[in-house]
Parts: sequence; C-alpha cells; structure tokens
Amino acid sequence: MFPMRCVSDWSIRRQLTLAFVGVLIPYFFLGAFATSGFWRVLESLSEVYTEATVELDAISRLRLALDQIHESVGRWRVTPHAAERAAVERDLALFQTARNRLEGVIFHDPEEREGLARTLTASSVIEGGIRQFLLPRDPAASARQEEVLARLHEAMDTASAALNRIEVAALREMTAARTKAYDISRRTLAWMMAAAGLSVAGGVVLALVFSWRINRSLLALAAGSQRVAEGDLAVRVSVESGSELRRTANAFNYMAEQLATSKQALADQIRNIEEALAQVKQLKGLLPICASCKRIRDDRGYWSSVEEYLQEHTDAEFSHGICPPCLERLYPWYKGRPS
Repeated sequence: MFPMRCVSDWSIRRQLTLAFVGVLIPYFFLGAFATSGFWRVLESLSEVYTEATVELDAISRLRLALDQIHESVGRWRVTPHAAERAAVERDLALFQTARNRLEGVIFHDPEEREGLARTLTASSVIEGGIRQFLLPRDPAASARQEEVLARLHEAMDTASAALNRIEVAALREMTAARTKAYDISRRTLAWMMAAAGLSVAGGVVLALVFSWRINRSLLALAAGSQRVAEGDLAVRVSVESGSELRRTANAFNYMAEQLATSKQALADQIRNIEEALAQVKQLKGLLPICASCKRIRDDRGYWSSVEEYLQEHTDAEFSHGICPPCLERLYPWYKGRPS
C-alpha cells in the first residue's frame, strides 16, 4: 500500500517511465540469460570443434604415414635395394612422429581412448615388425619373414580399424555438439519470444491500469465541473493518481470553494439591497399625515412625528433650526439680527 501511495504521488510522465522500464526489465533479464547461455553453448561448440579438428588432424597424419609405410614396405619386399630401405626408414620415422602426435592428444570419449590404446599397441607391433623386416634377408628363413610380414599387415589393419573407430567417435561428438547447439539455439529463440510476449502482455496490462486510473481522475474532474455548472458549489473532487491531476483537482476544489464564498457574499448583498429597496418603496407610497399636527400614521396604526418616521424608515438624521418666516412670526423682536 505504501509503495503504491508513493507511486501515486509521482507525475504521470514519471509513472509512464516506470511502467516502460518495468515492461523492459523481464525482457532484458530473459534476453541476457538466453544470450549468455547461447554464448556458452557457442564456446563449448567451438571447443569441441577445436578438439575434434586436432584429433582428426592427428588421425589423418597417422593414417597417411601408415599408408606410406605400407607402400614402402611393399616396394622393399619386391626390390630390396638401398633406396627402398631408406624410404622404409624415412616412412617409419614419419610414422613414429605421427604416432607420438596422436598419443599427445587428449581424448575425453571412452570409445576414443579405447581406440587410441589399440592404435598405440598396433603401432608398437608395426614398428617392431618393420625393424625385423629390415634385417638382412636369409634365404633359409624366408618362412620366418613371411610370418613377420603377415603380423605386420595384421597390425596395420588393426591400427587402421582403430583409427577409423576414433574418427567415427570424433565425428559423432561433433554431430552431438552441433545438435546440442541447435537445440539450445531453438530454446534461446523460444525464451526470447516468451520474453517479448511477457513484455507485450505486461505493457498491455500496465497501459490498461494507467489509462483506467487517469481516465477515472479525468471523469471525476469532468463530473465535478458539470455539477458546478449546474449550481452545486458544494462538490469536491478527490484524485489519487498523478501529481498533475492532483494539483488540478486541488485547484478545482479551491475554485469551487471561492465560488461558494462569492455566491454567499453576493446573496447577502442582494438581500441587503432588496431590504433597502423595500424601505425606499415604503417612502414612495401614500403617507397618511395629520392635517393639523402633521404626524404620520405607520402600518401598525401608530402616529409618529415626521422626524421619528423618517429616522425609522431611512438613514436620515435631523438637526433643528428655525426658518426666517417662523423667526419673524414667533420672535418679532429678534428681527434684524443675524440668524
């Protein structure tokens, strides 16, 4: 209740600004949350792709070295010359380098680690077999060399199959990461749409609330103005929203109070004037006056002197003196003296 009272004391512009910010807050929070999650997924996907690229590169190098050593061993078997022997030794060195590179790669998938172990075991067999195969040939031990060659080919096939298994696992991991990123992207889009929907719904609700509060205040002012126009100066308007509307209501109430005071003062003046006019009208009528003593009869039947009657019905006051004819008639001996 107290916060709403504080908000009601704010101006309409400030209230609308607060409403606008309140509408955008959930959108910004959900948008920031979705964006941060999306970036984390992208970083994770980038890491997976980087690791998979390193793994595939090491697998490709070892497979290429394995193919090359397979070819050089075949040539050395057909033509055991020094050039073919040097090619076998060179390819063996490349094979060892490629194997060490693959061994330095960190694999997280259990299937990849199992394939790596099989590859390293087969590589050890290949290296040992090639060294035995490069020994000087003994015609009496040709069967032994054929056995070594058979084991060498079997180890090469095992290594190739293990490399294929590692490659399939790496590609599957990349596909899973890509699928996960796609799913999270869809959820992120859904969250953003939900945030937009919440913001729109909140904006509609706040707009309806504020428009209802402002419209109610305006209708109260309009109704009060109509009643004042009809003569009801006792009406007062109470407004609860917007400092501008509250100031307008206070000004309206002050105006109505001043109009009521002015109306009462005007009524008093009119009553006084009417009373004065009534007295003036009484003096304008026929006055019954005595032909002898000049007394005047009032409405109650009492006879009053002219002075008493005029003092009662007017604001006139009398001061007594004597006119020259009366002075000459009453006081003849006073004739010639200054009056």
